[in-house]
Amino acid sequence: RRDRASLFARGAYVPLAVDGPRRDQVVAFARRMEDHVSLTVTGRFFASFGDADPWRADTWSGTVVEVPGELSATLHDAVTGAVRTVRGSVPLADLFESMPFAVLVGDPAPARA
Repeated sequence: RRDRASLFARGAYVPLAVDGPRRDQVVAFARRMEDHVSLTVTGRFFASFGDADPWRADTWSGTVVEVPGELSATLHDAVTGAVRTVRGSVPLADLFESMPFAVLVGDPAPARA
C-alpha cells in the first residue's frame, strides 16, 4: 500500500465475484486508477473450515475468483513476488499456493476499450 498509496486511497473499488464451494469464505476486490491495478483476495472465517486446513492450497479447490476482462493482466504478487496472468476464472488453489491470501499489482493495466 505504501508503494501505491494513491491507488489504494483514490482508486476505484471493484468487488470481484467468487464462485465455488468456499465462495462465502473469501473476500476479493480490485482497485483501479488510470493504468494501475491491484487485486486483493483473502480467505476468511477459518474457524468454519472444520478439519480442512486453510493454509493448504487444495482446501480451495473448485473455488475461483472472477476477473473481468478490463482487469485482466499479468501482475506480480506483492508478497511472494510470483508473476501471475489473471483473466477470467482464476482458481484459488493457484492463488493460495503459499498462503490463503494474495495481493497482485501491475503497471500498466490493459487499455480500456
